Amino acid sequence: MPVFSFQLSQLEKIISNPKDRDKERQFLERKLKEWNPKSPTKIELEAAVLLTIITTQNSTEEGSAQLLVQWADRLGAIFKSTGLTSSQIRNFFSEIRTIQQYGFEDVKMKRRFILLIPKLEYAAARAKKFGMDGFRDVLTEGIRNVENSSSNFDRFAQFFEAILAYHKAYGGN
Repeated sequence: MPVFSFQLSQLEKIISNPKDRDKERQFLERKLKEWNPKSPTKIELEAAVLLTIITTQNSTEEGSAQLLVQWADRLGAIFKSTGLTSSQIRNFFSEIRTIQQYGFEDVKMKRRFILLIPKLEYAAARAKKFGMDGFRDVLTEGIRNVENSSSNFDRFAQFFEAILAYHKAYGGN
């Protein structure tokens, strides 16, 4: 079951300015062909893949790291093209950094982490943008995959940081 799905045809609904839409379409067409030559107009992040990234279930550390980089690249590009801003990402990333600073083992920090789910829902409802909806879906599933494991939390934080890095690298504002 996909956690996140994107089709190139969705840009028509997402970006109203024809000039911007054409620019993002060209960028994503090139990236989608690179990522998925068999289906260059669609990409899906399956729940099992995200679980592997966060928990290394059914994978080695190296395999999980490769998946993390691969999917952070894809999501960073798509989120940038669909209107998610760096400040929207950073609002949540700063929470992750705070939790890291105080330690995920702390009961209050675990609670703060779980409470990111309703904050993500609120932000998505407020933004009413595809990019924020996808961001919410991916992070919510990632948060659920962490469970009570500090090592899973660390992998989640690395994945989140990589998404932010690729978003910025692709010109996200």
